[in-house]
Amino acid sequence: RGGRGRRKSSVGRGRRKGFSGQLVHSSDSRKIHWDEMYRKLVEYKDANGGSVEIPETHDGEMCSARLKHLETLRCWCDSQVQQHRRMAQGHVDDAVDLTEEEIEKLREAGFRLPSYDEMYERLAVHKDLTGDLDVDENDDEELHAWAEEQRKMFARFCKGKSVSLSDDRIQNLISLGFEKNRKHSKSQRTQWDKMYEKLVEYAHANEGSIEIPELPVIEGNPDIKDLQTLRRWCNSQALHLRRWSQGLTD
Repeated sequence: RGGRGRRKSSVGRGRRKGFSGQLVHSSDSRKIHWDEMYRKLVEYKDANGGSVEIPETHDGEMCSARLKHLETLRCWCDSQVQQHRRMAQGHVDDAVDLTEEEIEKLREAGFRLPSYDEMYERLAVHKDLTGDLDVDENDDEELHAWAEEQRKMFARFCKGKSVSLSDDRIQNLISLGFEKNRKHSKSQRTQWDKMYEKLVEYAHANEGSIEIPELPVIEGNPDIKDLQTLRRWCNSQALHLRRWSQGLTD
C-alpha cells in the first residue's frame, strides 16, 4: 500500500554501490587530496623537462579534458604558493594549513619557498648594508614585497587593529627598527587621543579597571567589536611601554 515498507535506507544503497559506511575525517580527506595533487605535479614535472611552471594557455590541439586537468593542477599549485607566502610573511591564521612535510615536498619538486626566518634575515642584512628598511623593487622584488607586507601589518598593529602576527614576530619587527621608522602624523596623534578617551570611559564604567576581557565578536553587535579594538590598542601600548622601559625605543 503506497509503497510502504519497500524503501531501502540510503546507507544500504550506499553499501550496495561499494561504500563501506565509514566516515572519513576531514583532515584525512585533505591529506589524500593533497598527496594525489602532488603526485600529478610530479608526473607533470617528469613529462616537461623538470619544470613545474604550468602556463595558463596550452596547445589548442589538446583535448578539453587535458586542458581542464592542467588548469586544476595550475590552480592547486598557485594555492600552495599563496599559502606559503602568507606563512613566510608571518601570518598565523586558518587560511594556511600547509605542513612542514608538504612544504619540503614542494621545494623538492622545484618551487622556491623561502621561510619567514630567511626573509627576516635578508631584510636585516639589507638594513646593515643600507641603514634603512626600504627595499627597491627593482633590486629585489621578493624582499620588497615581503618588507611592504610587514610594514602594513605593523601599521595596523600600532593602530590597535587585528593582525595575524604572533607577539614574537611583532617584537621582531620592532627590534629590526619598524617602530623608529613609523611616522607619527597629526592624524595618528588624534587617533591615539580618541583611543585614550575610550579607555578612560571604560575605566570609569568598570570601577577603575582597564582589564578588557577577550570576547568573541558577535555579528551585529558593534559594542563588542569596539571593545576588542580597544583591547588590542591597549596591548600594543603596553608592548611599546615595556620596550621604552627597557631602553629599546626612542
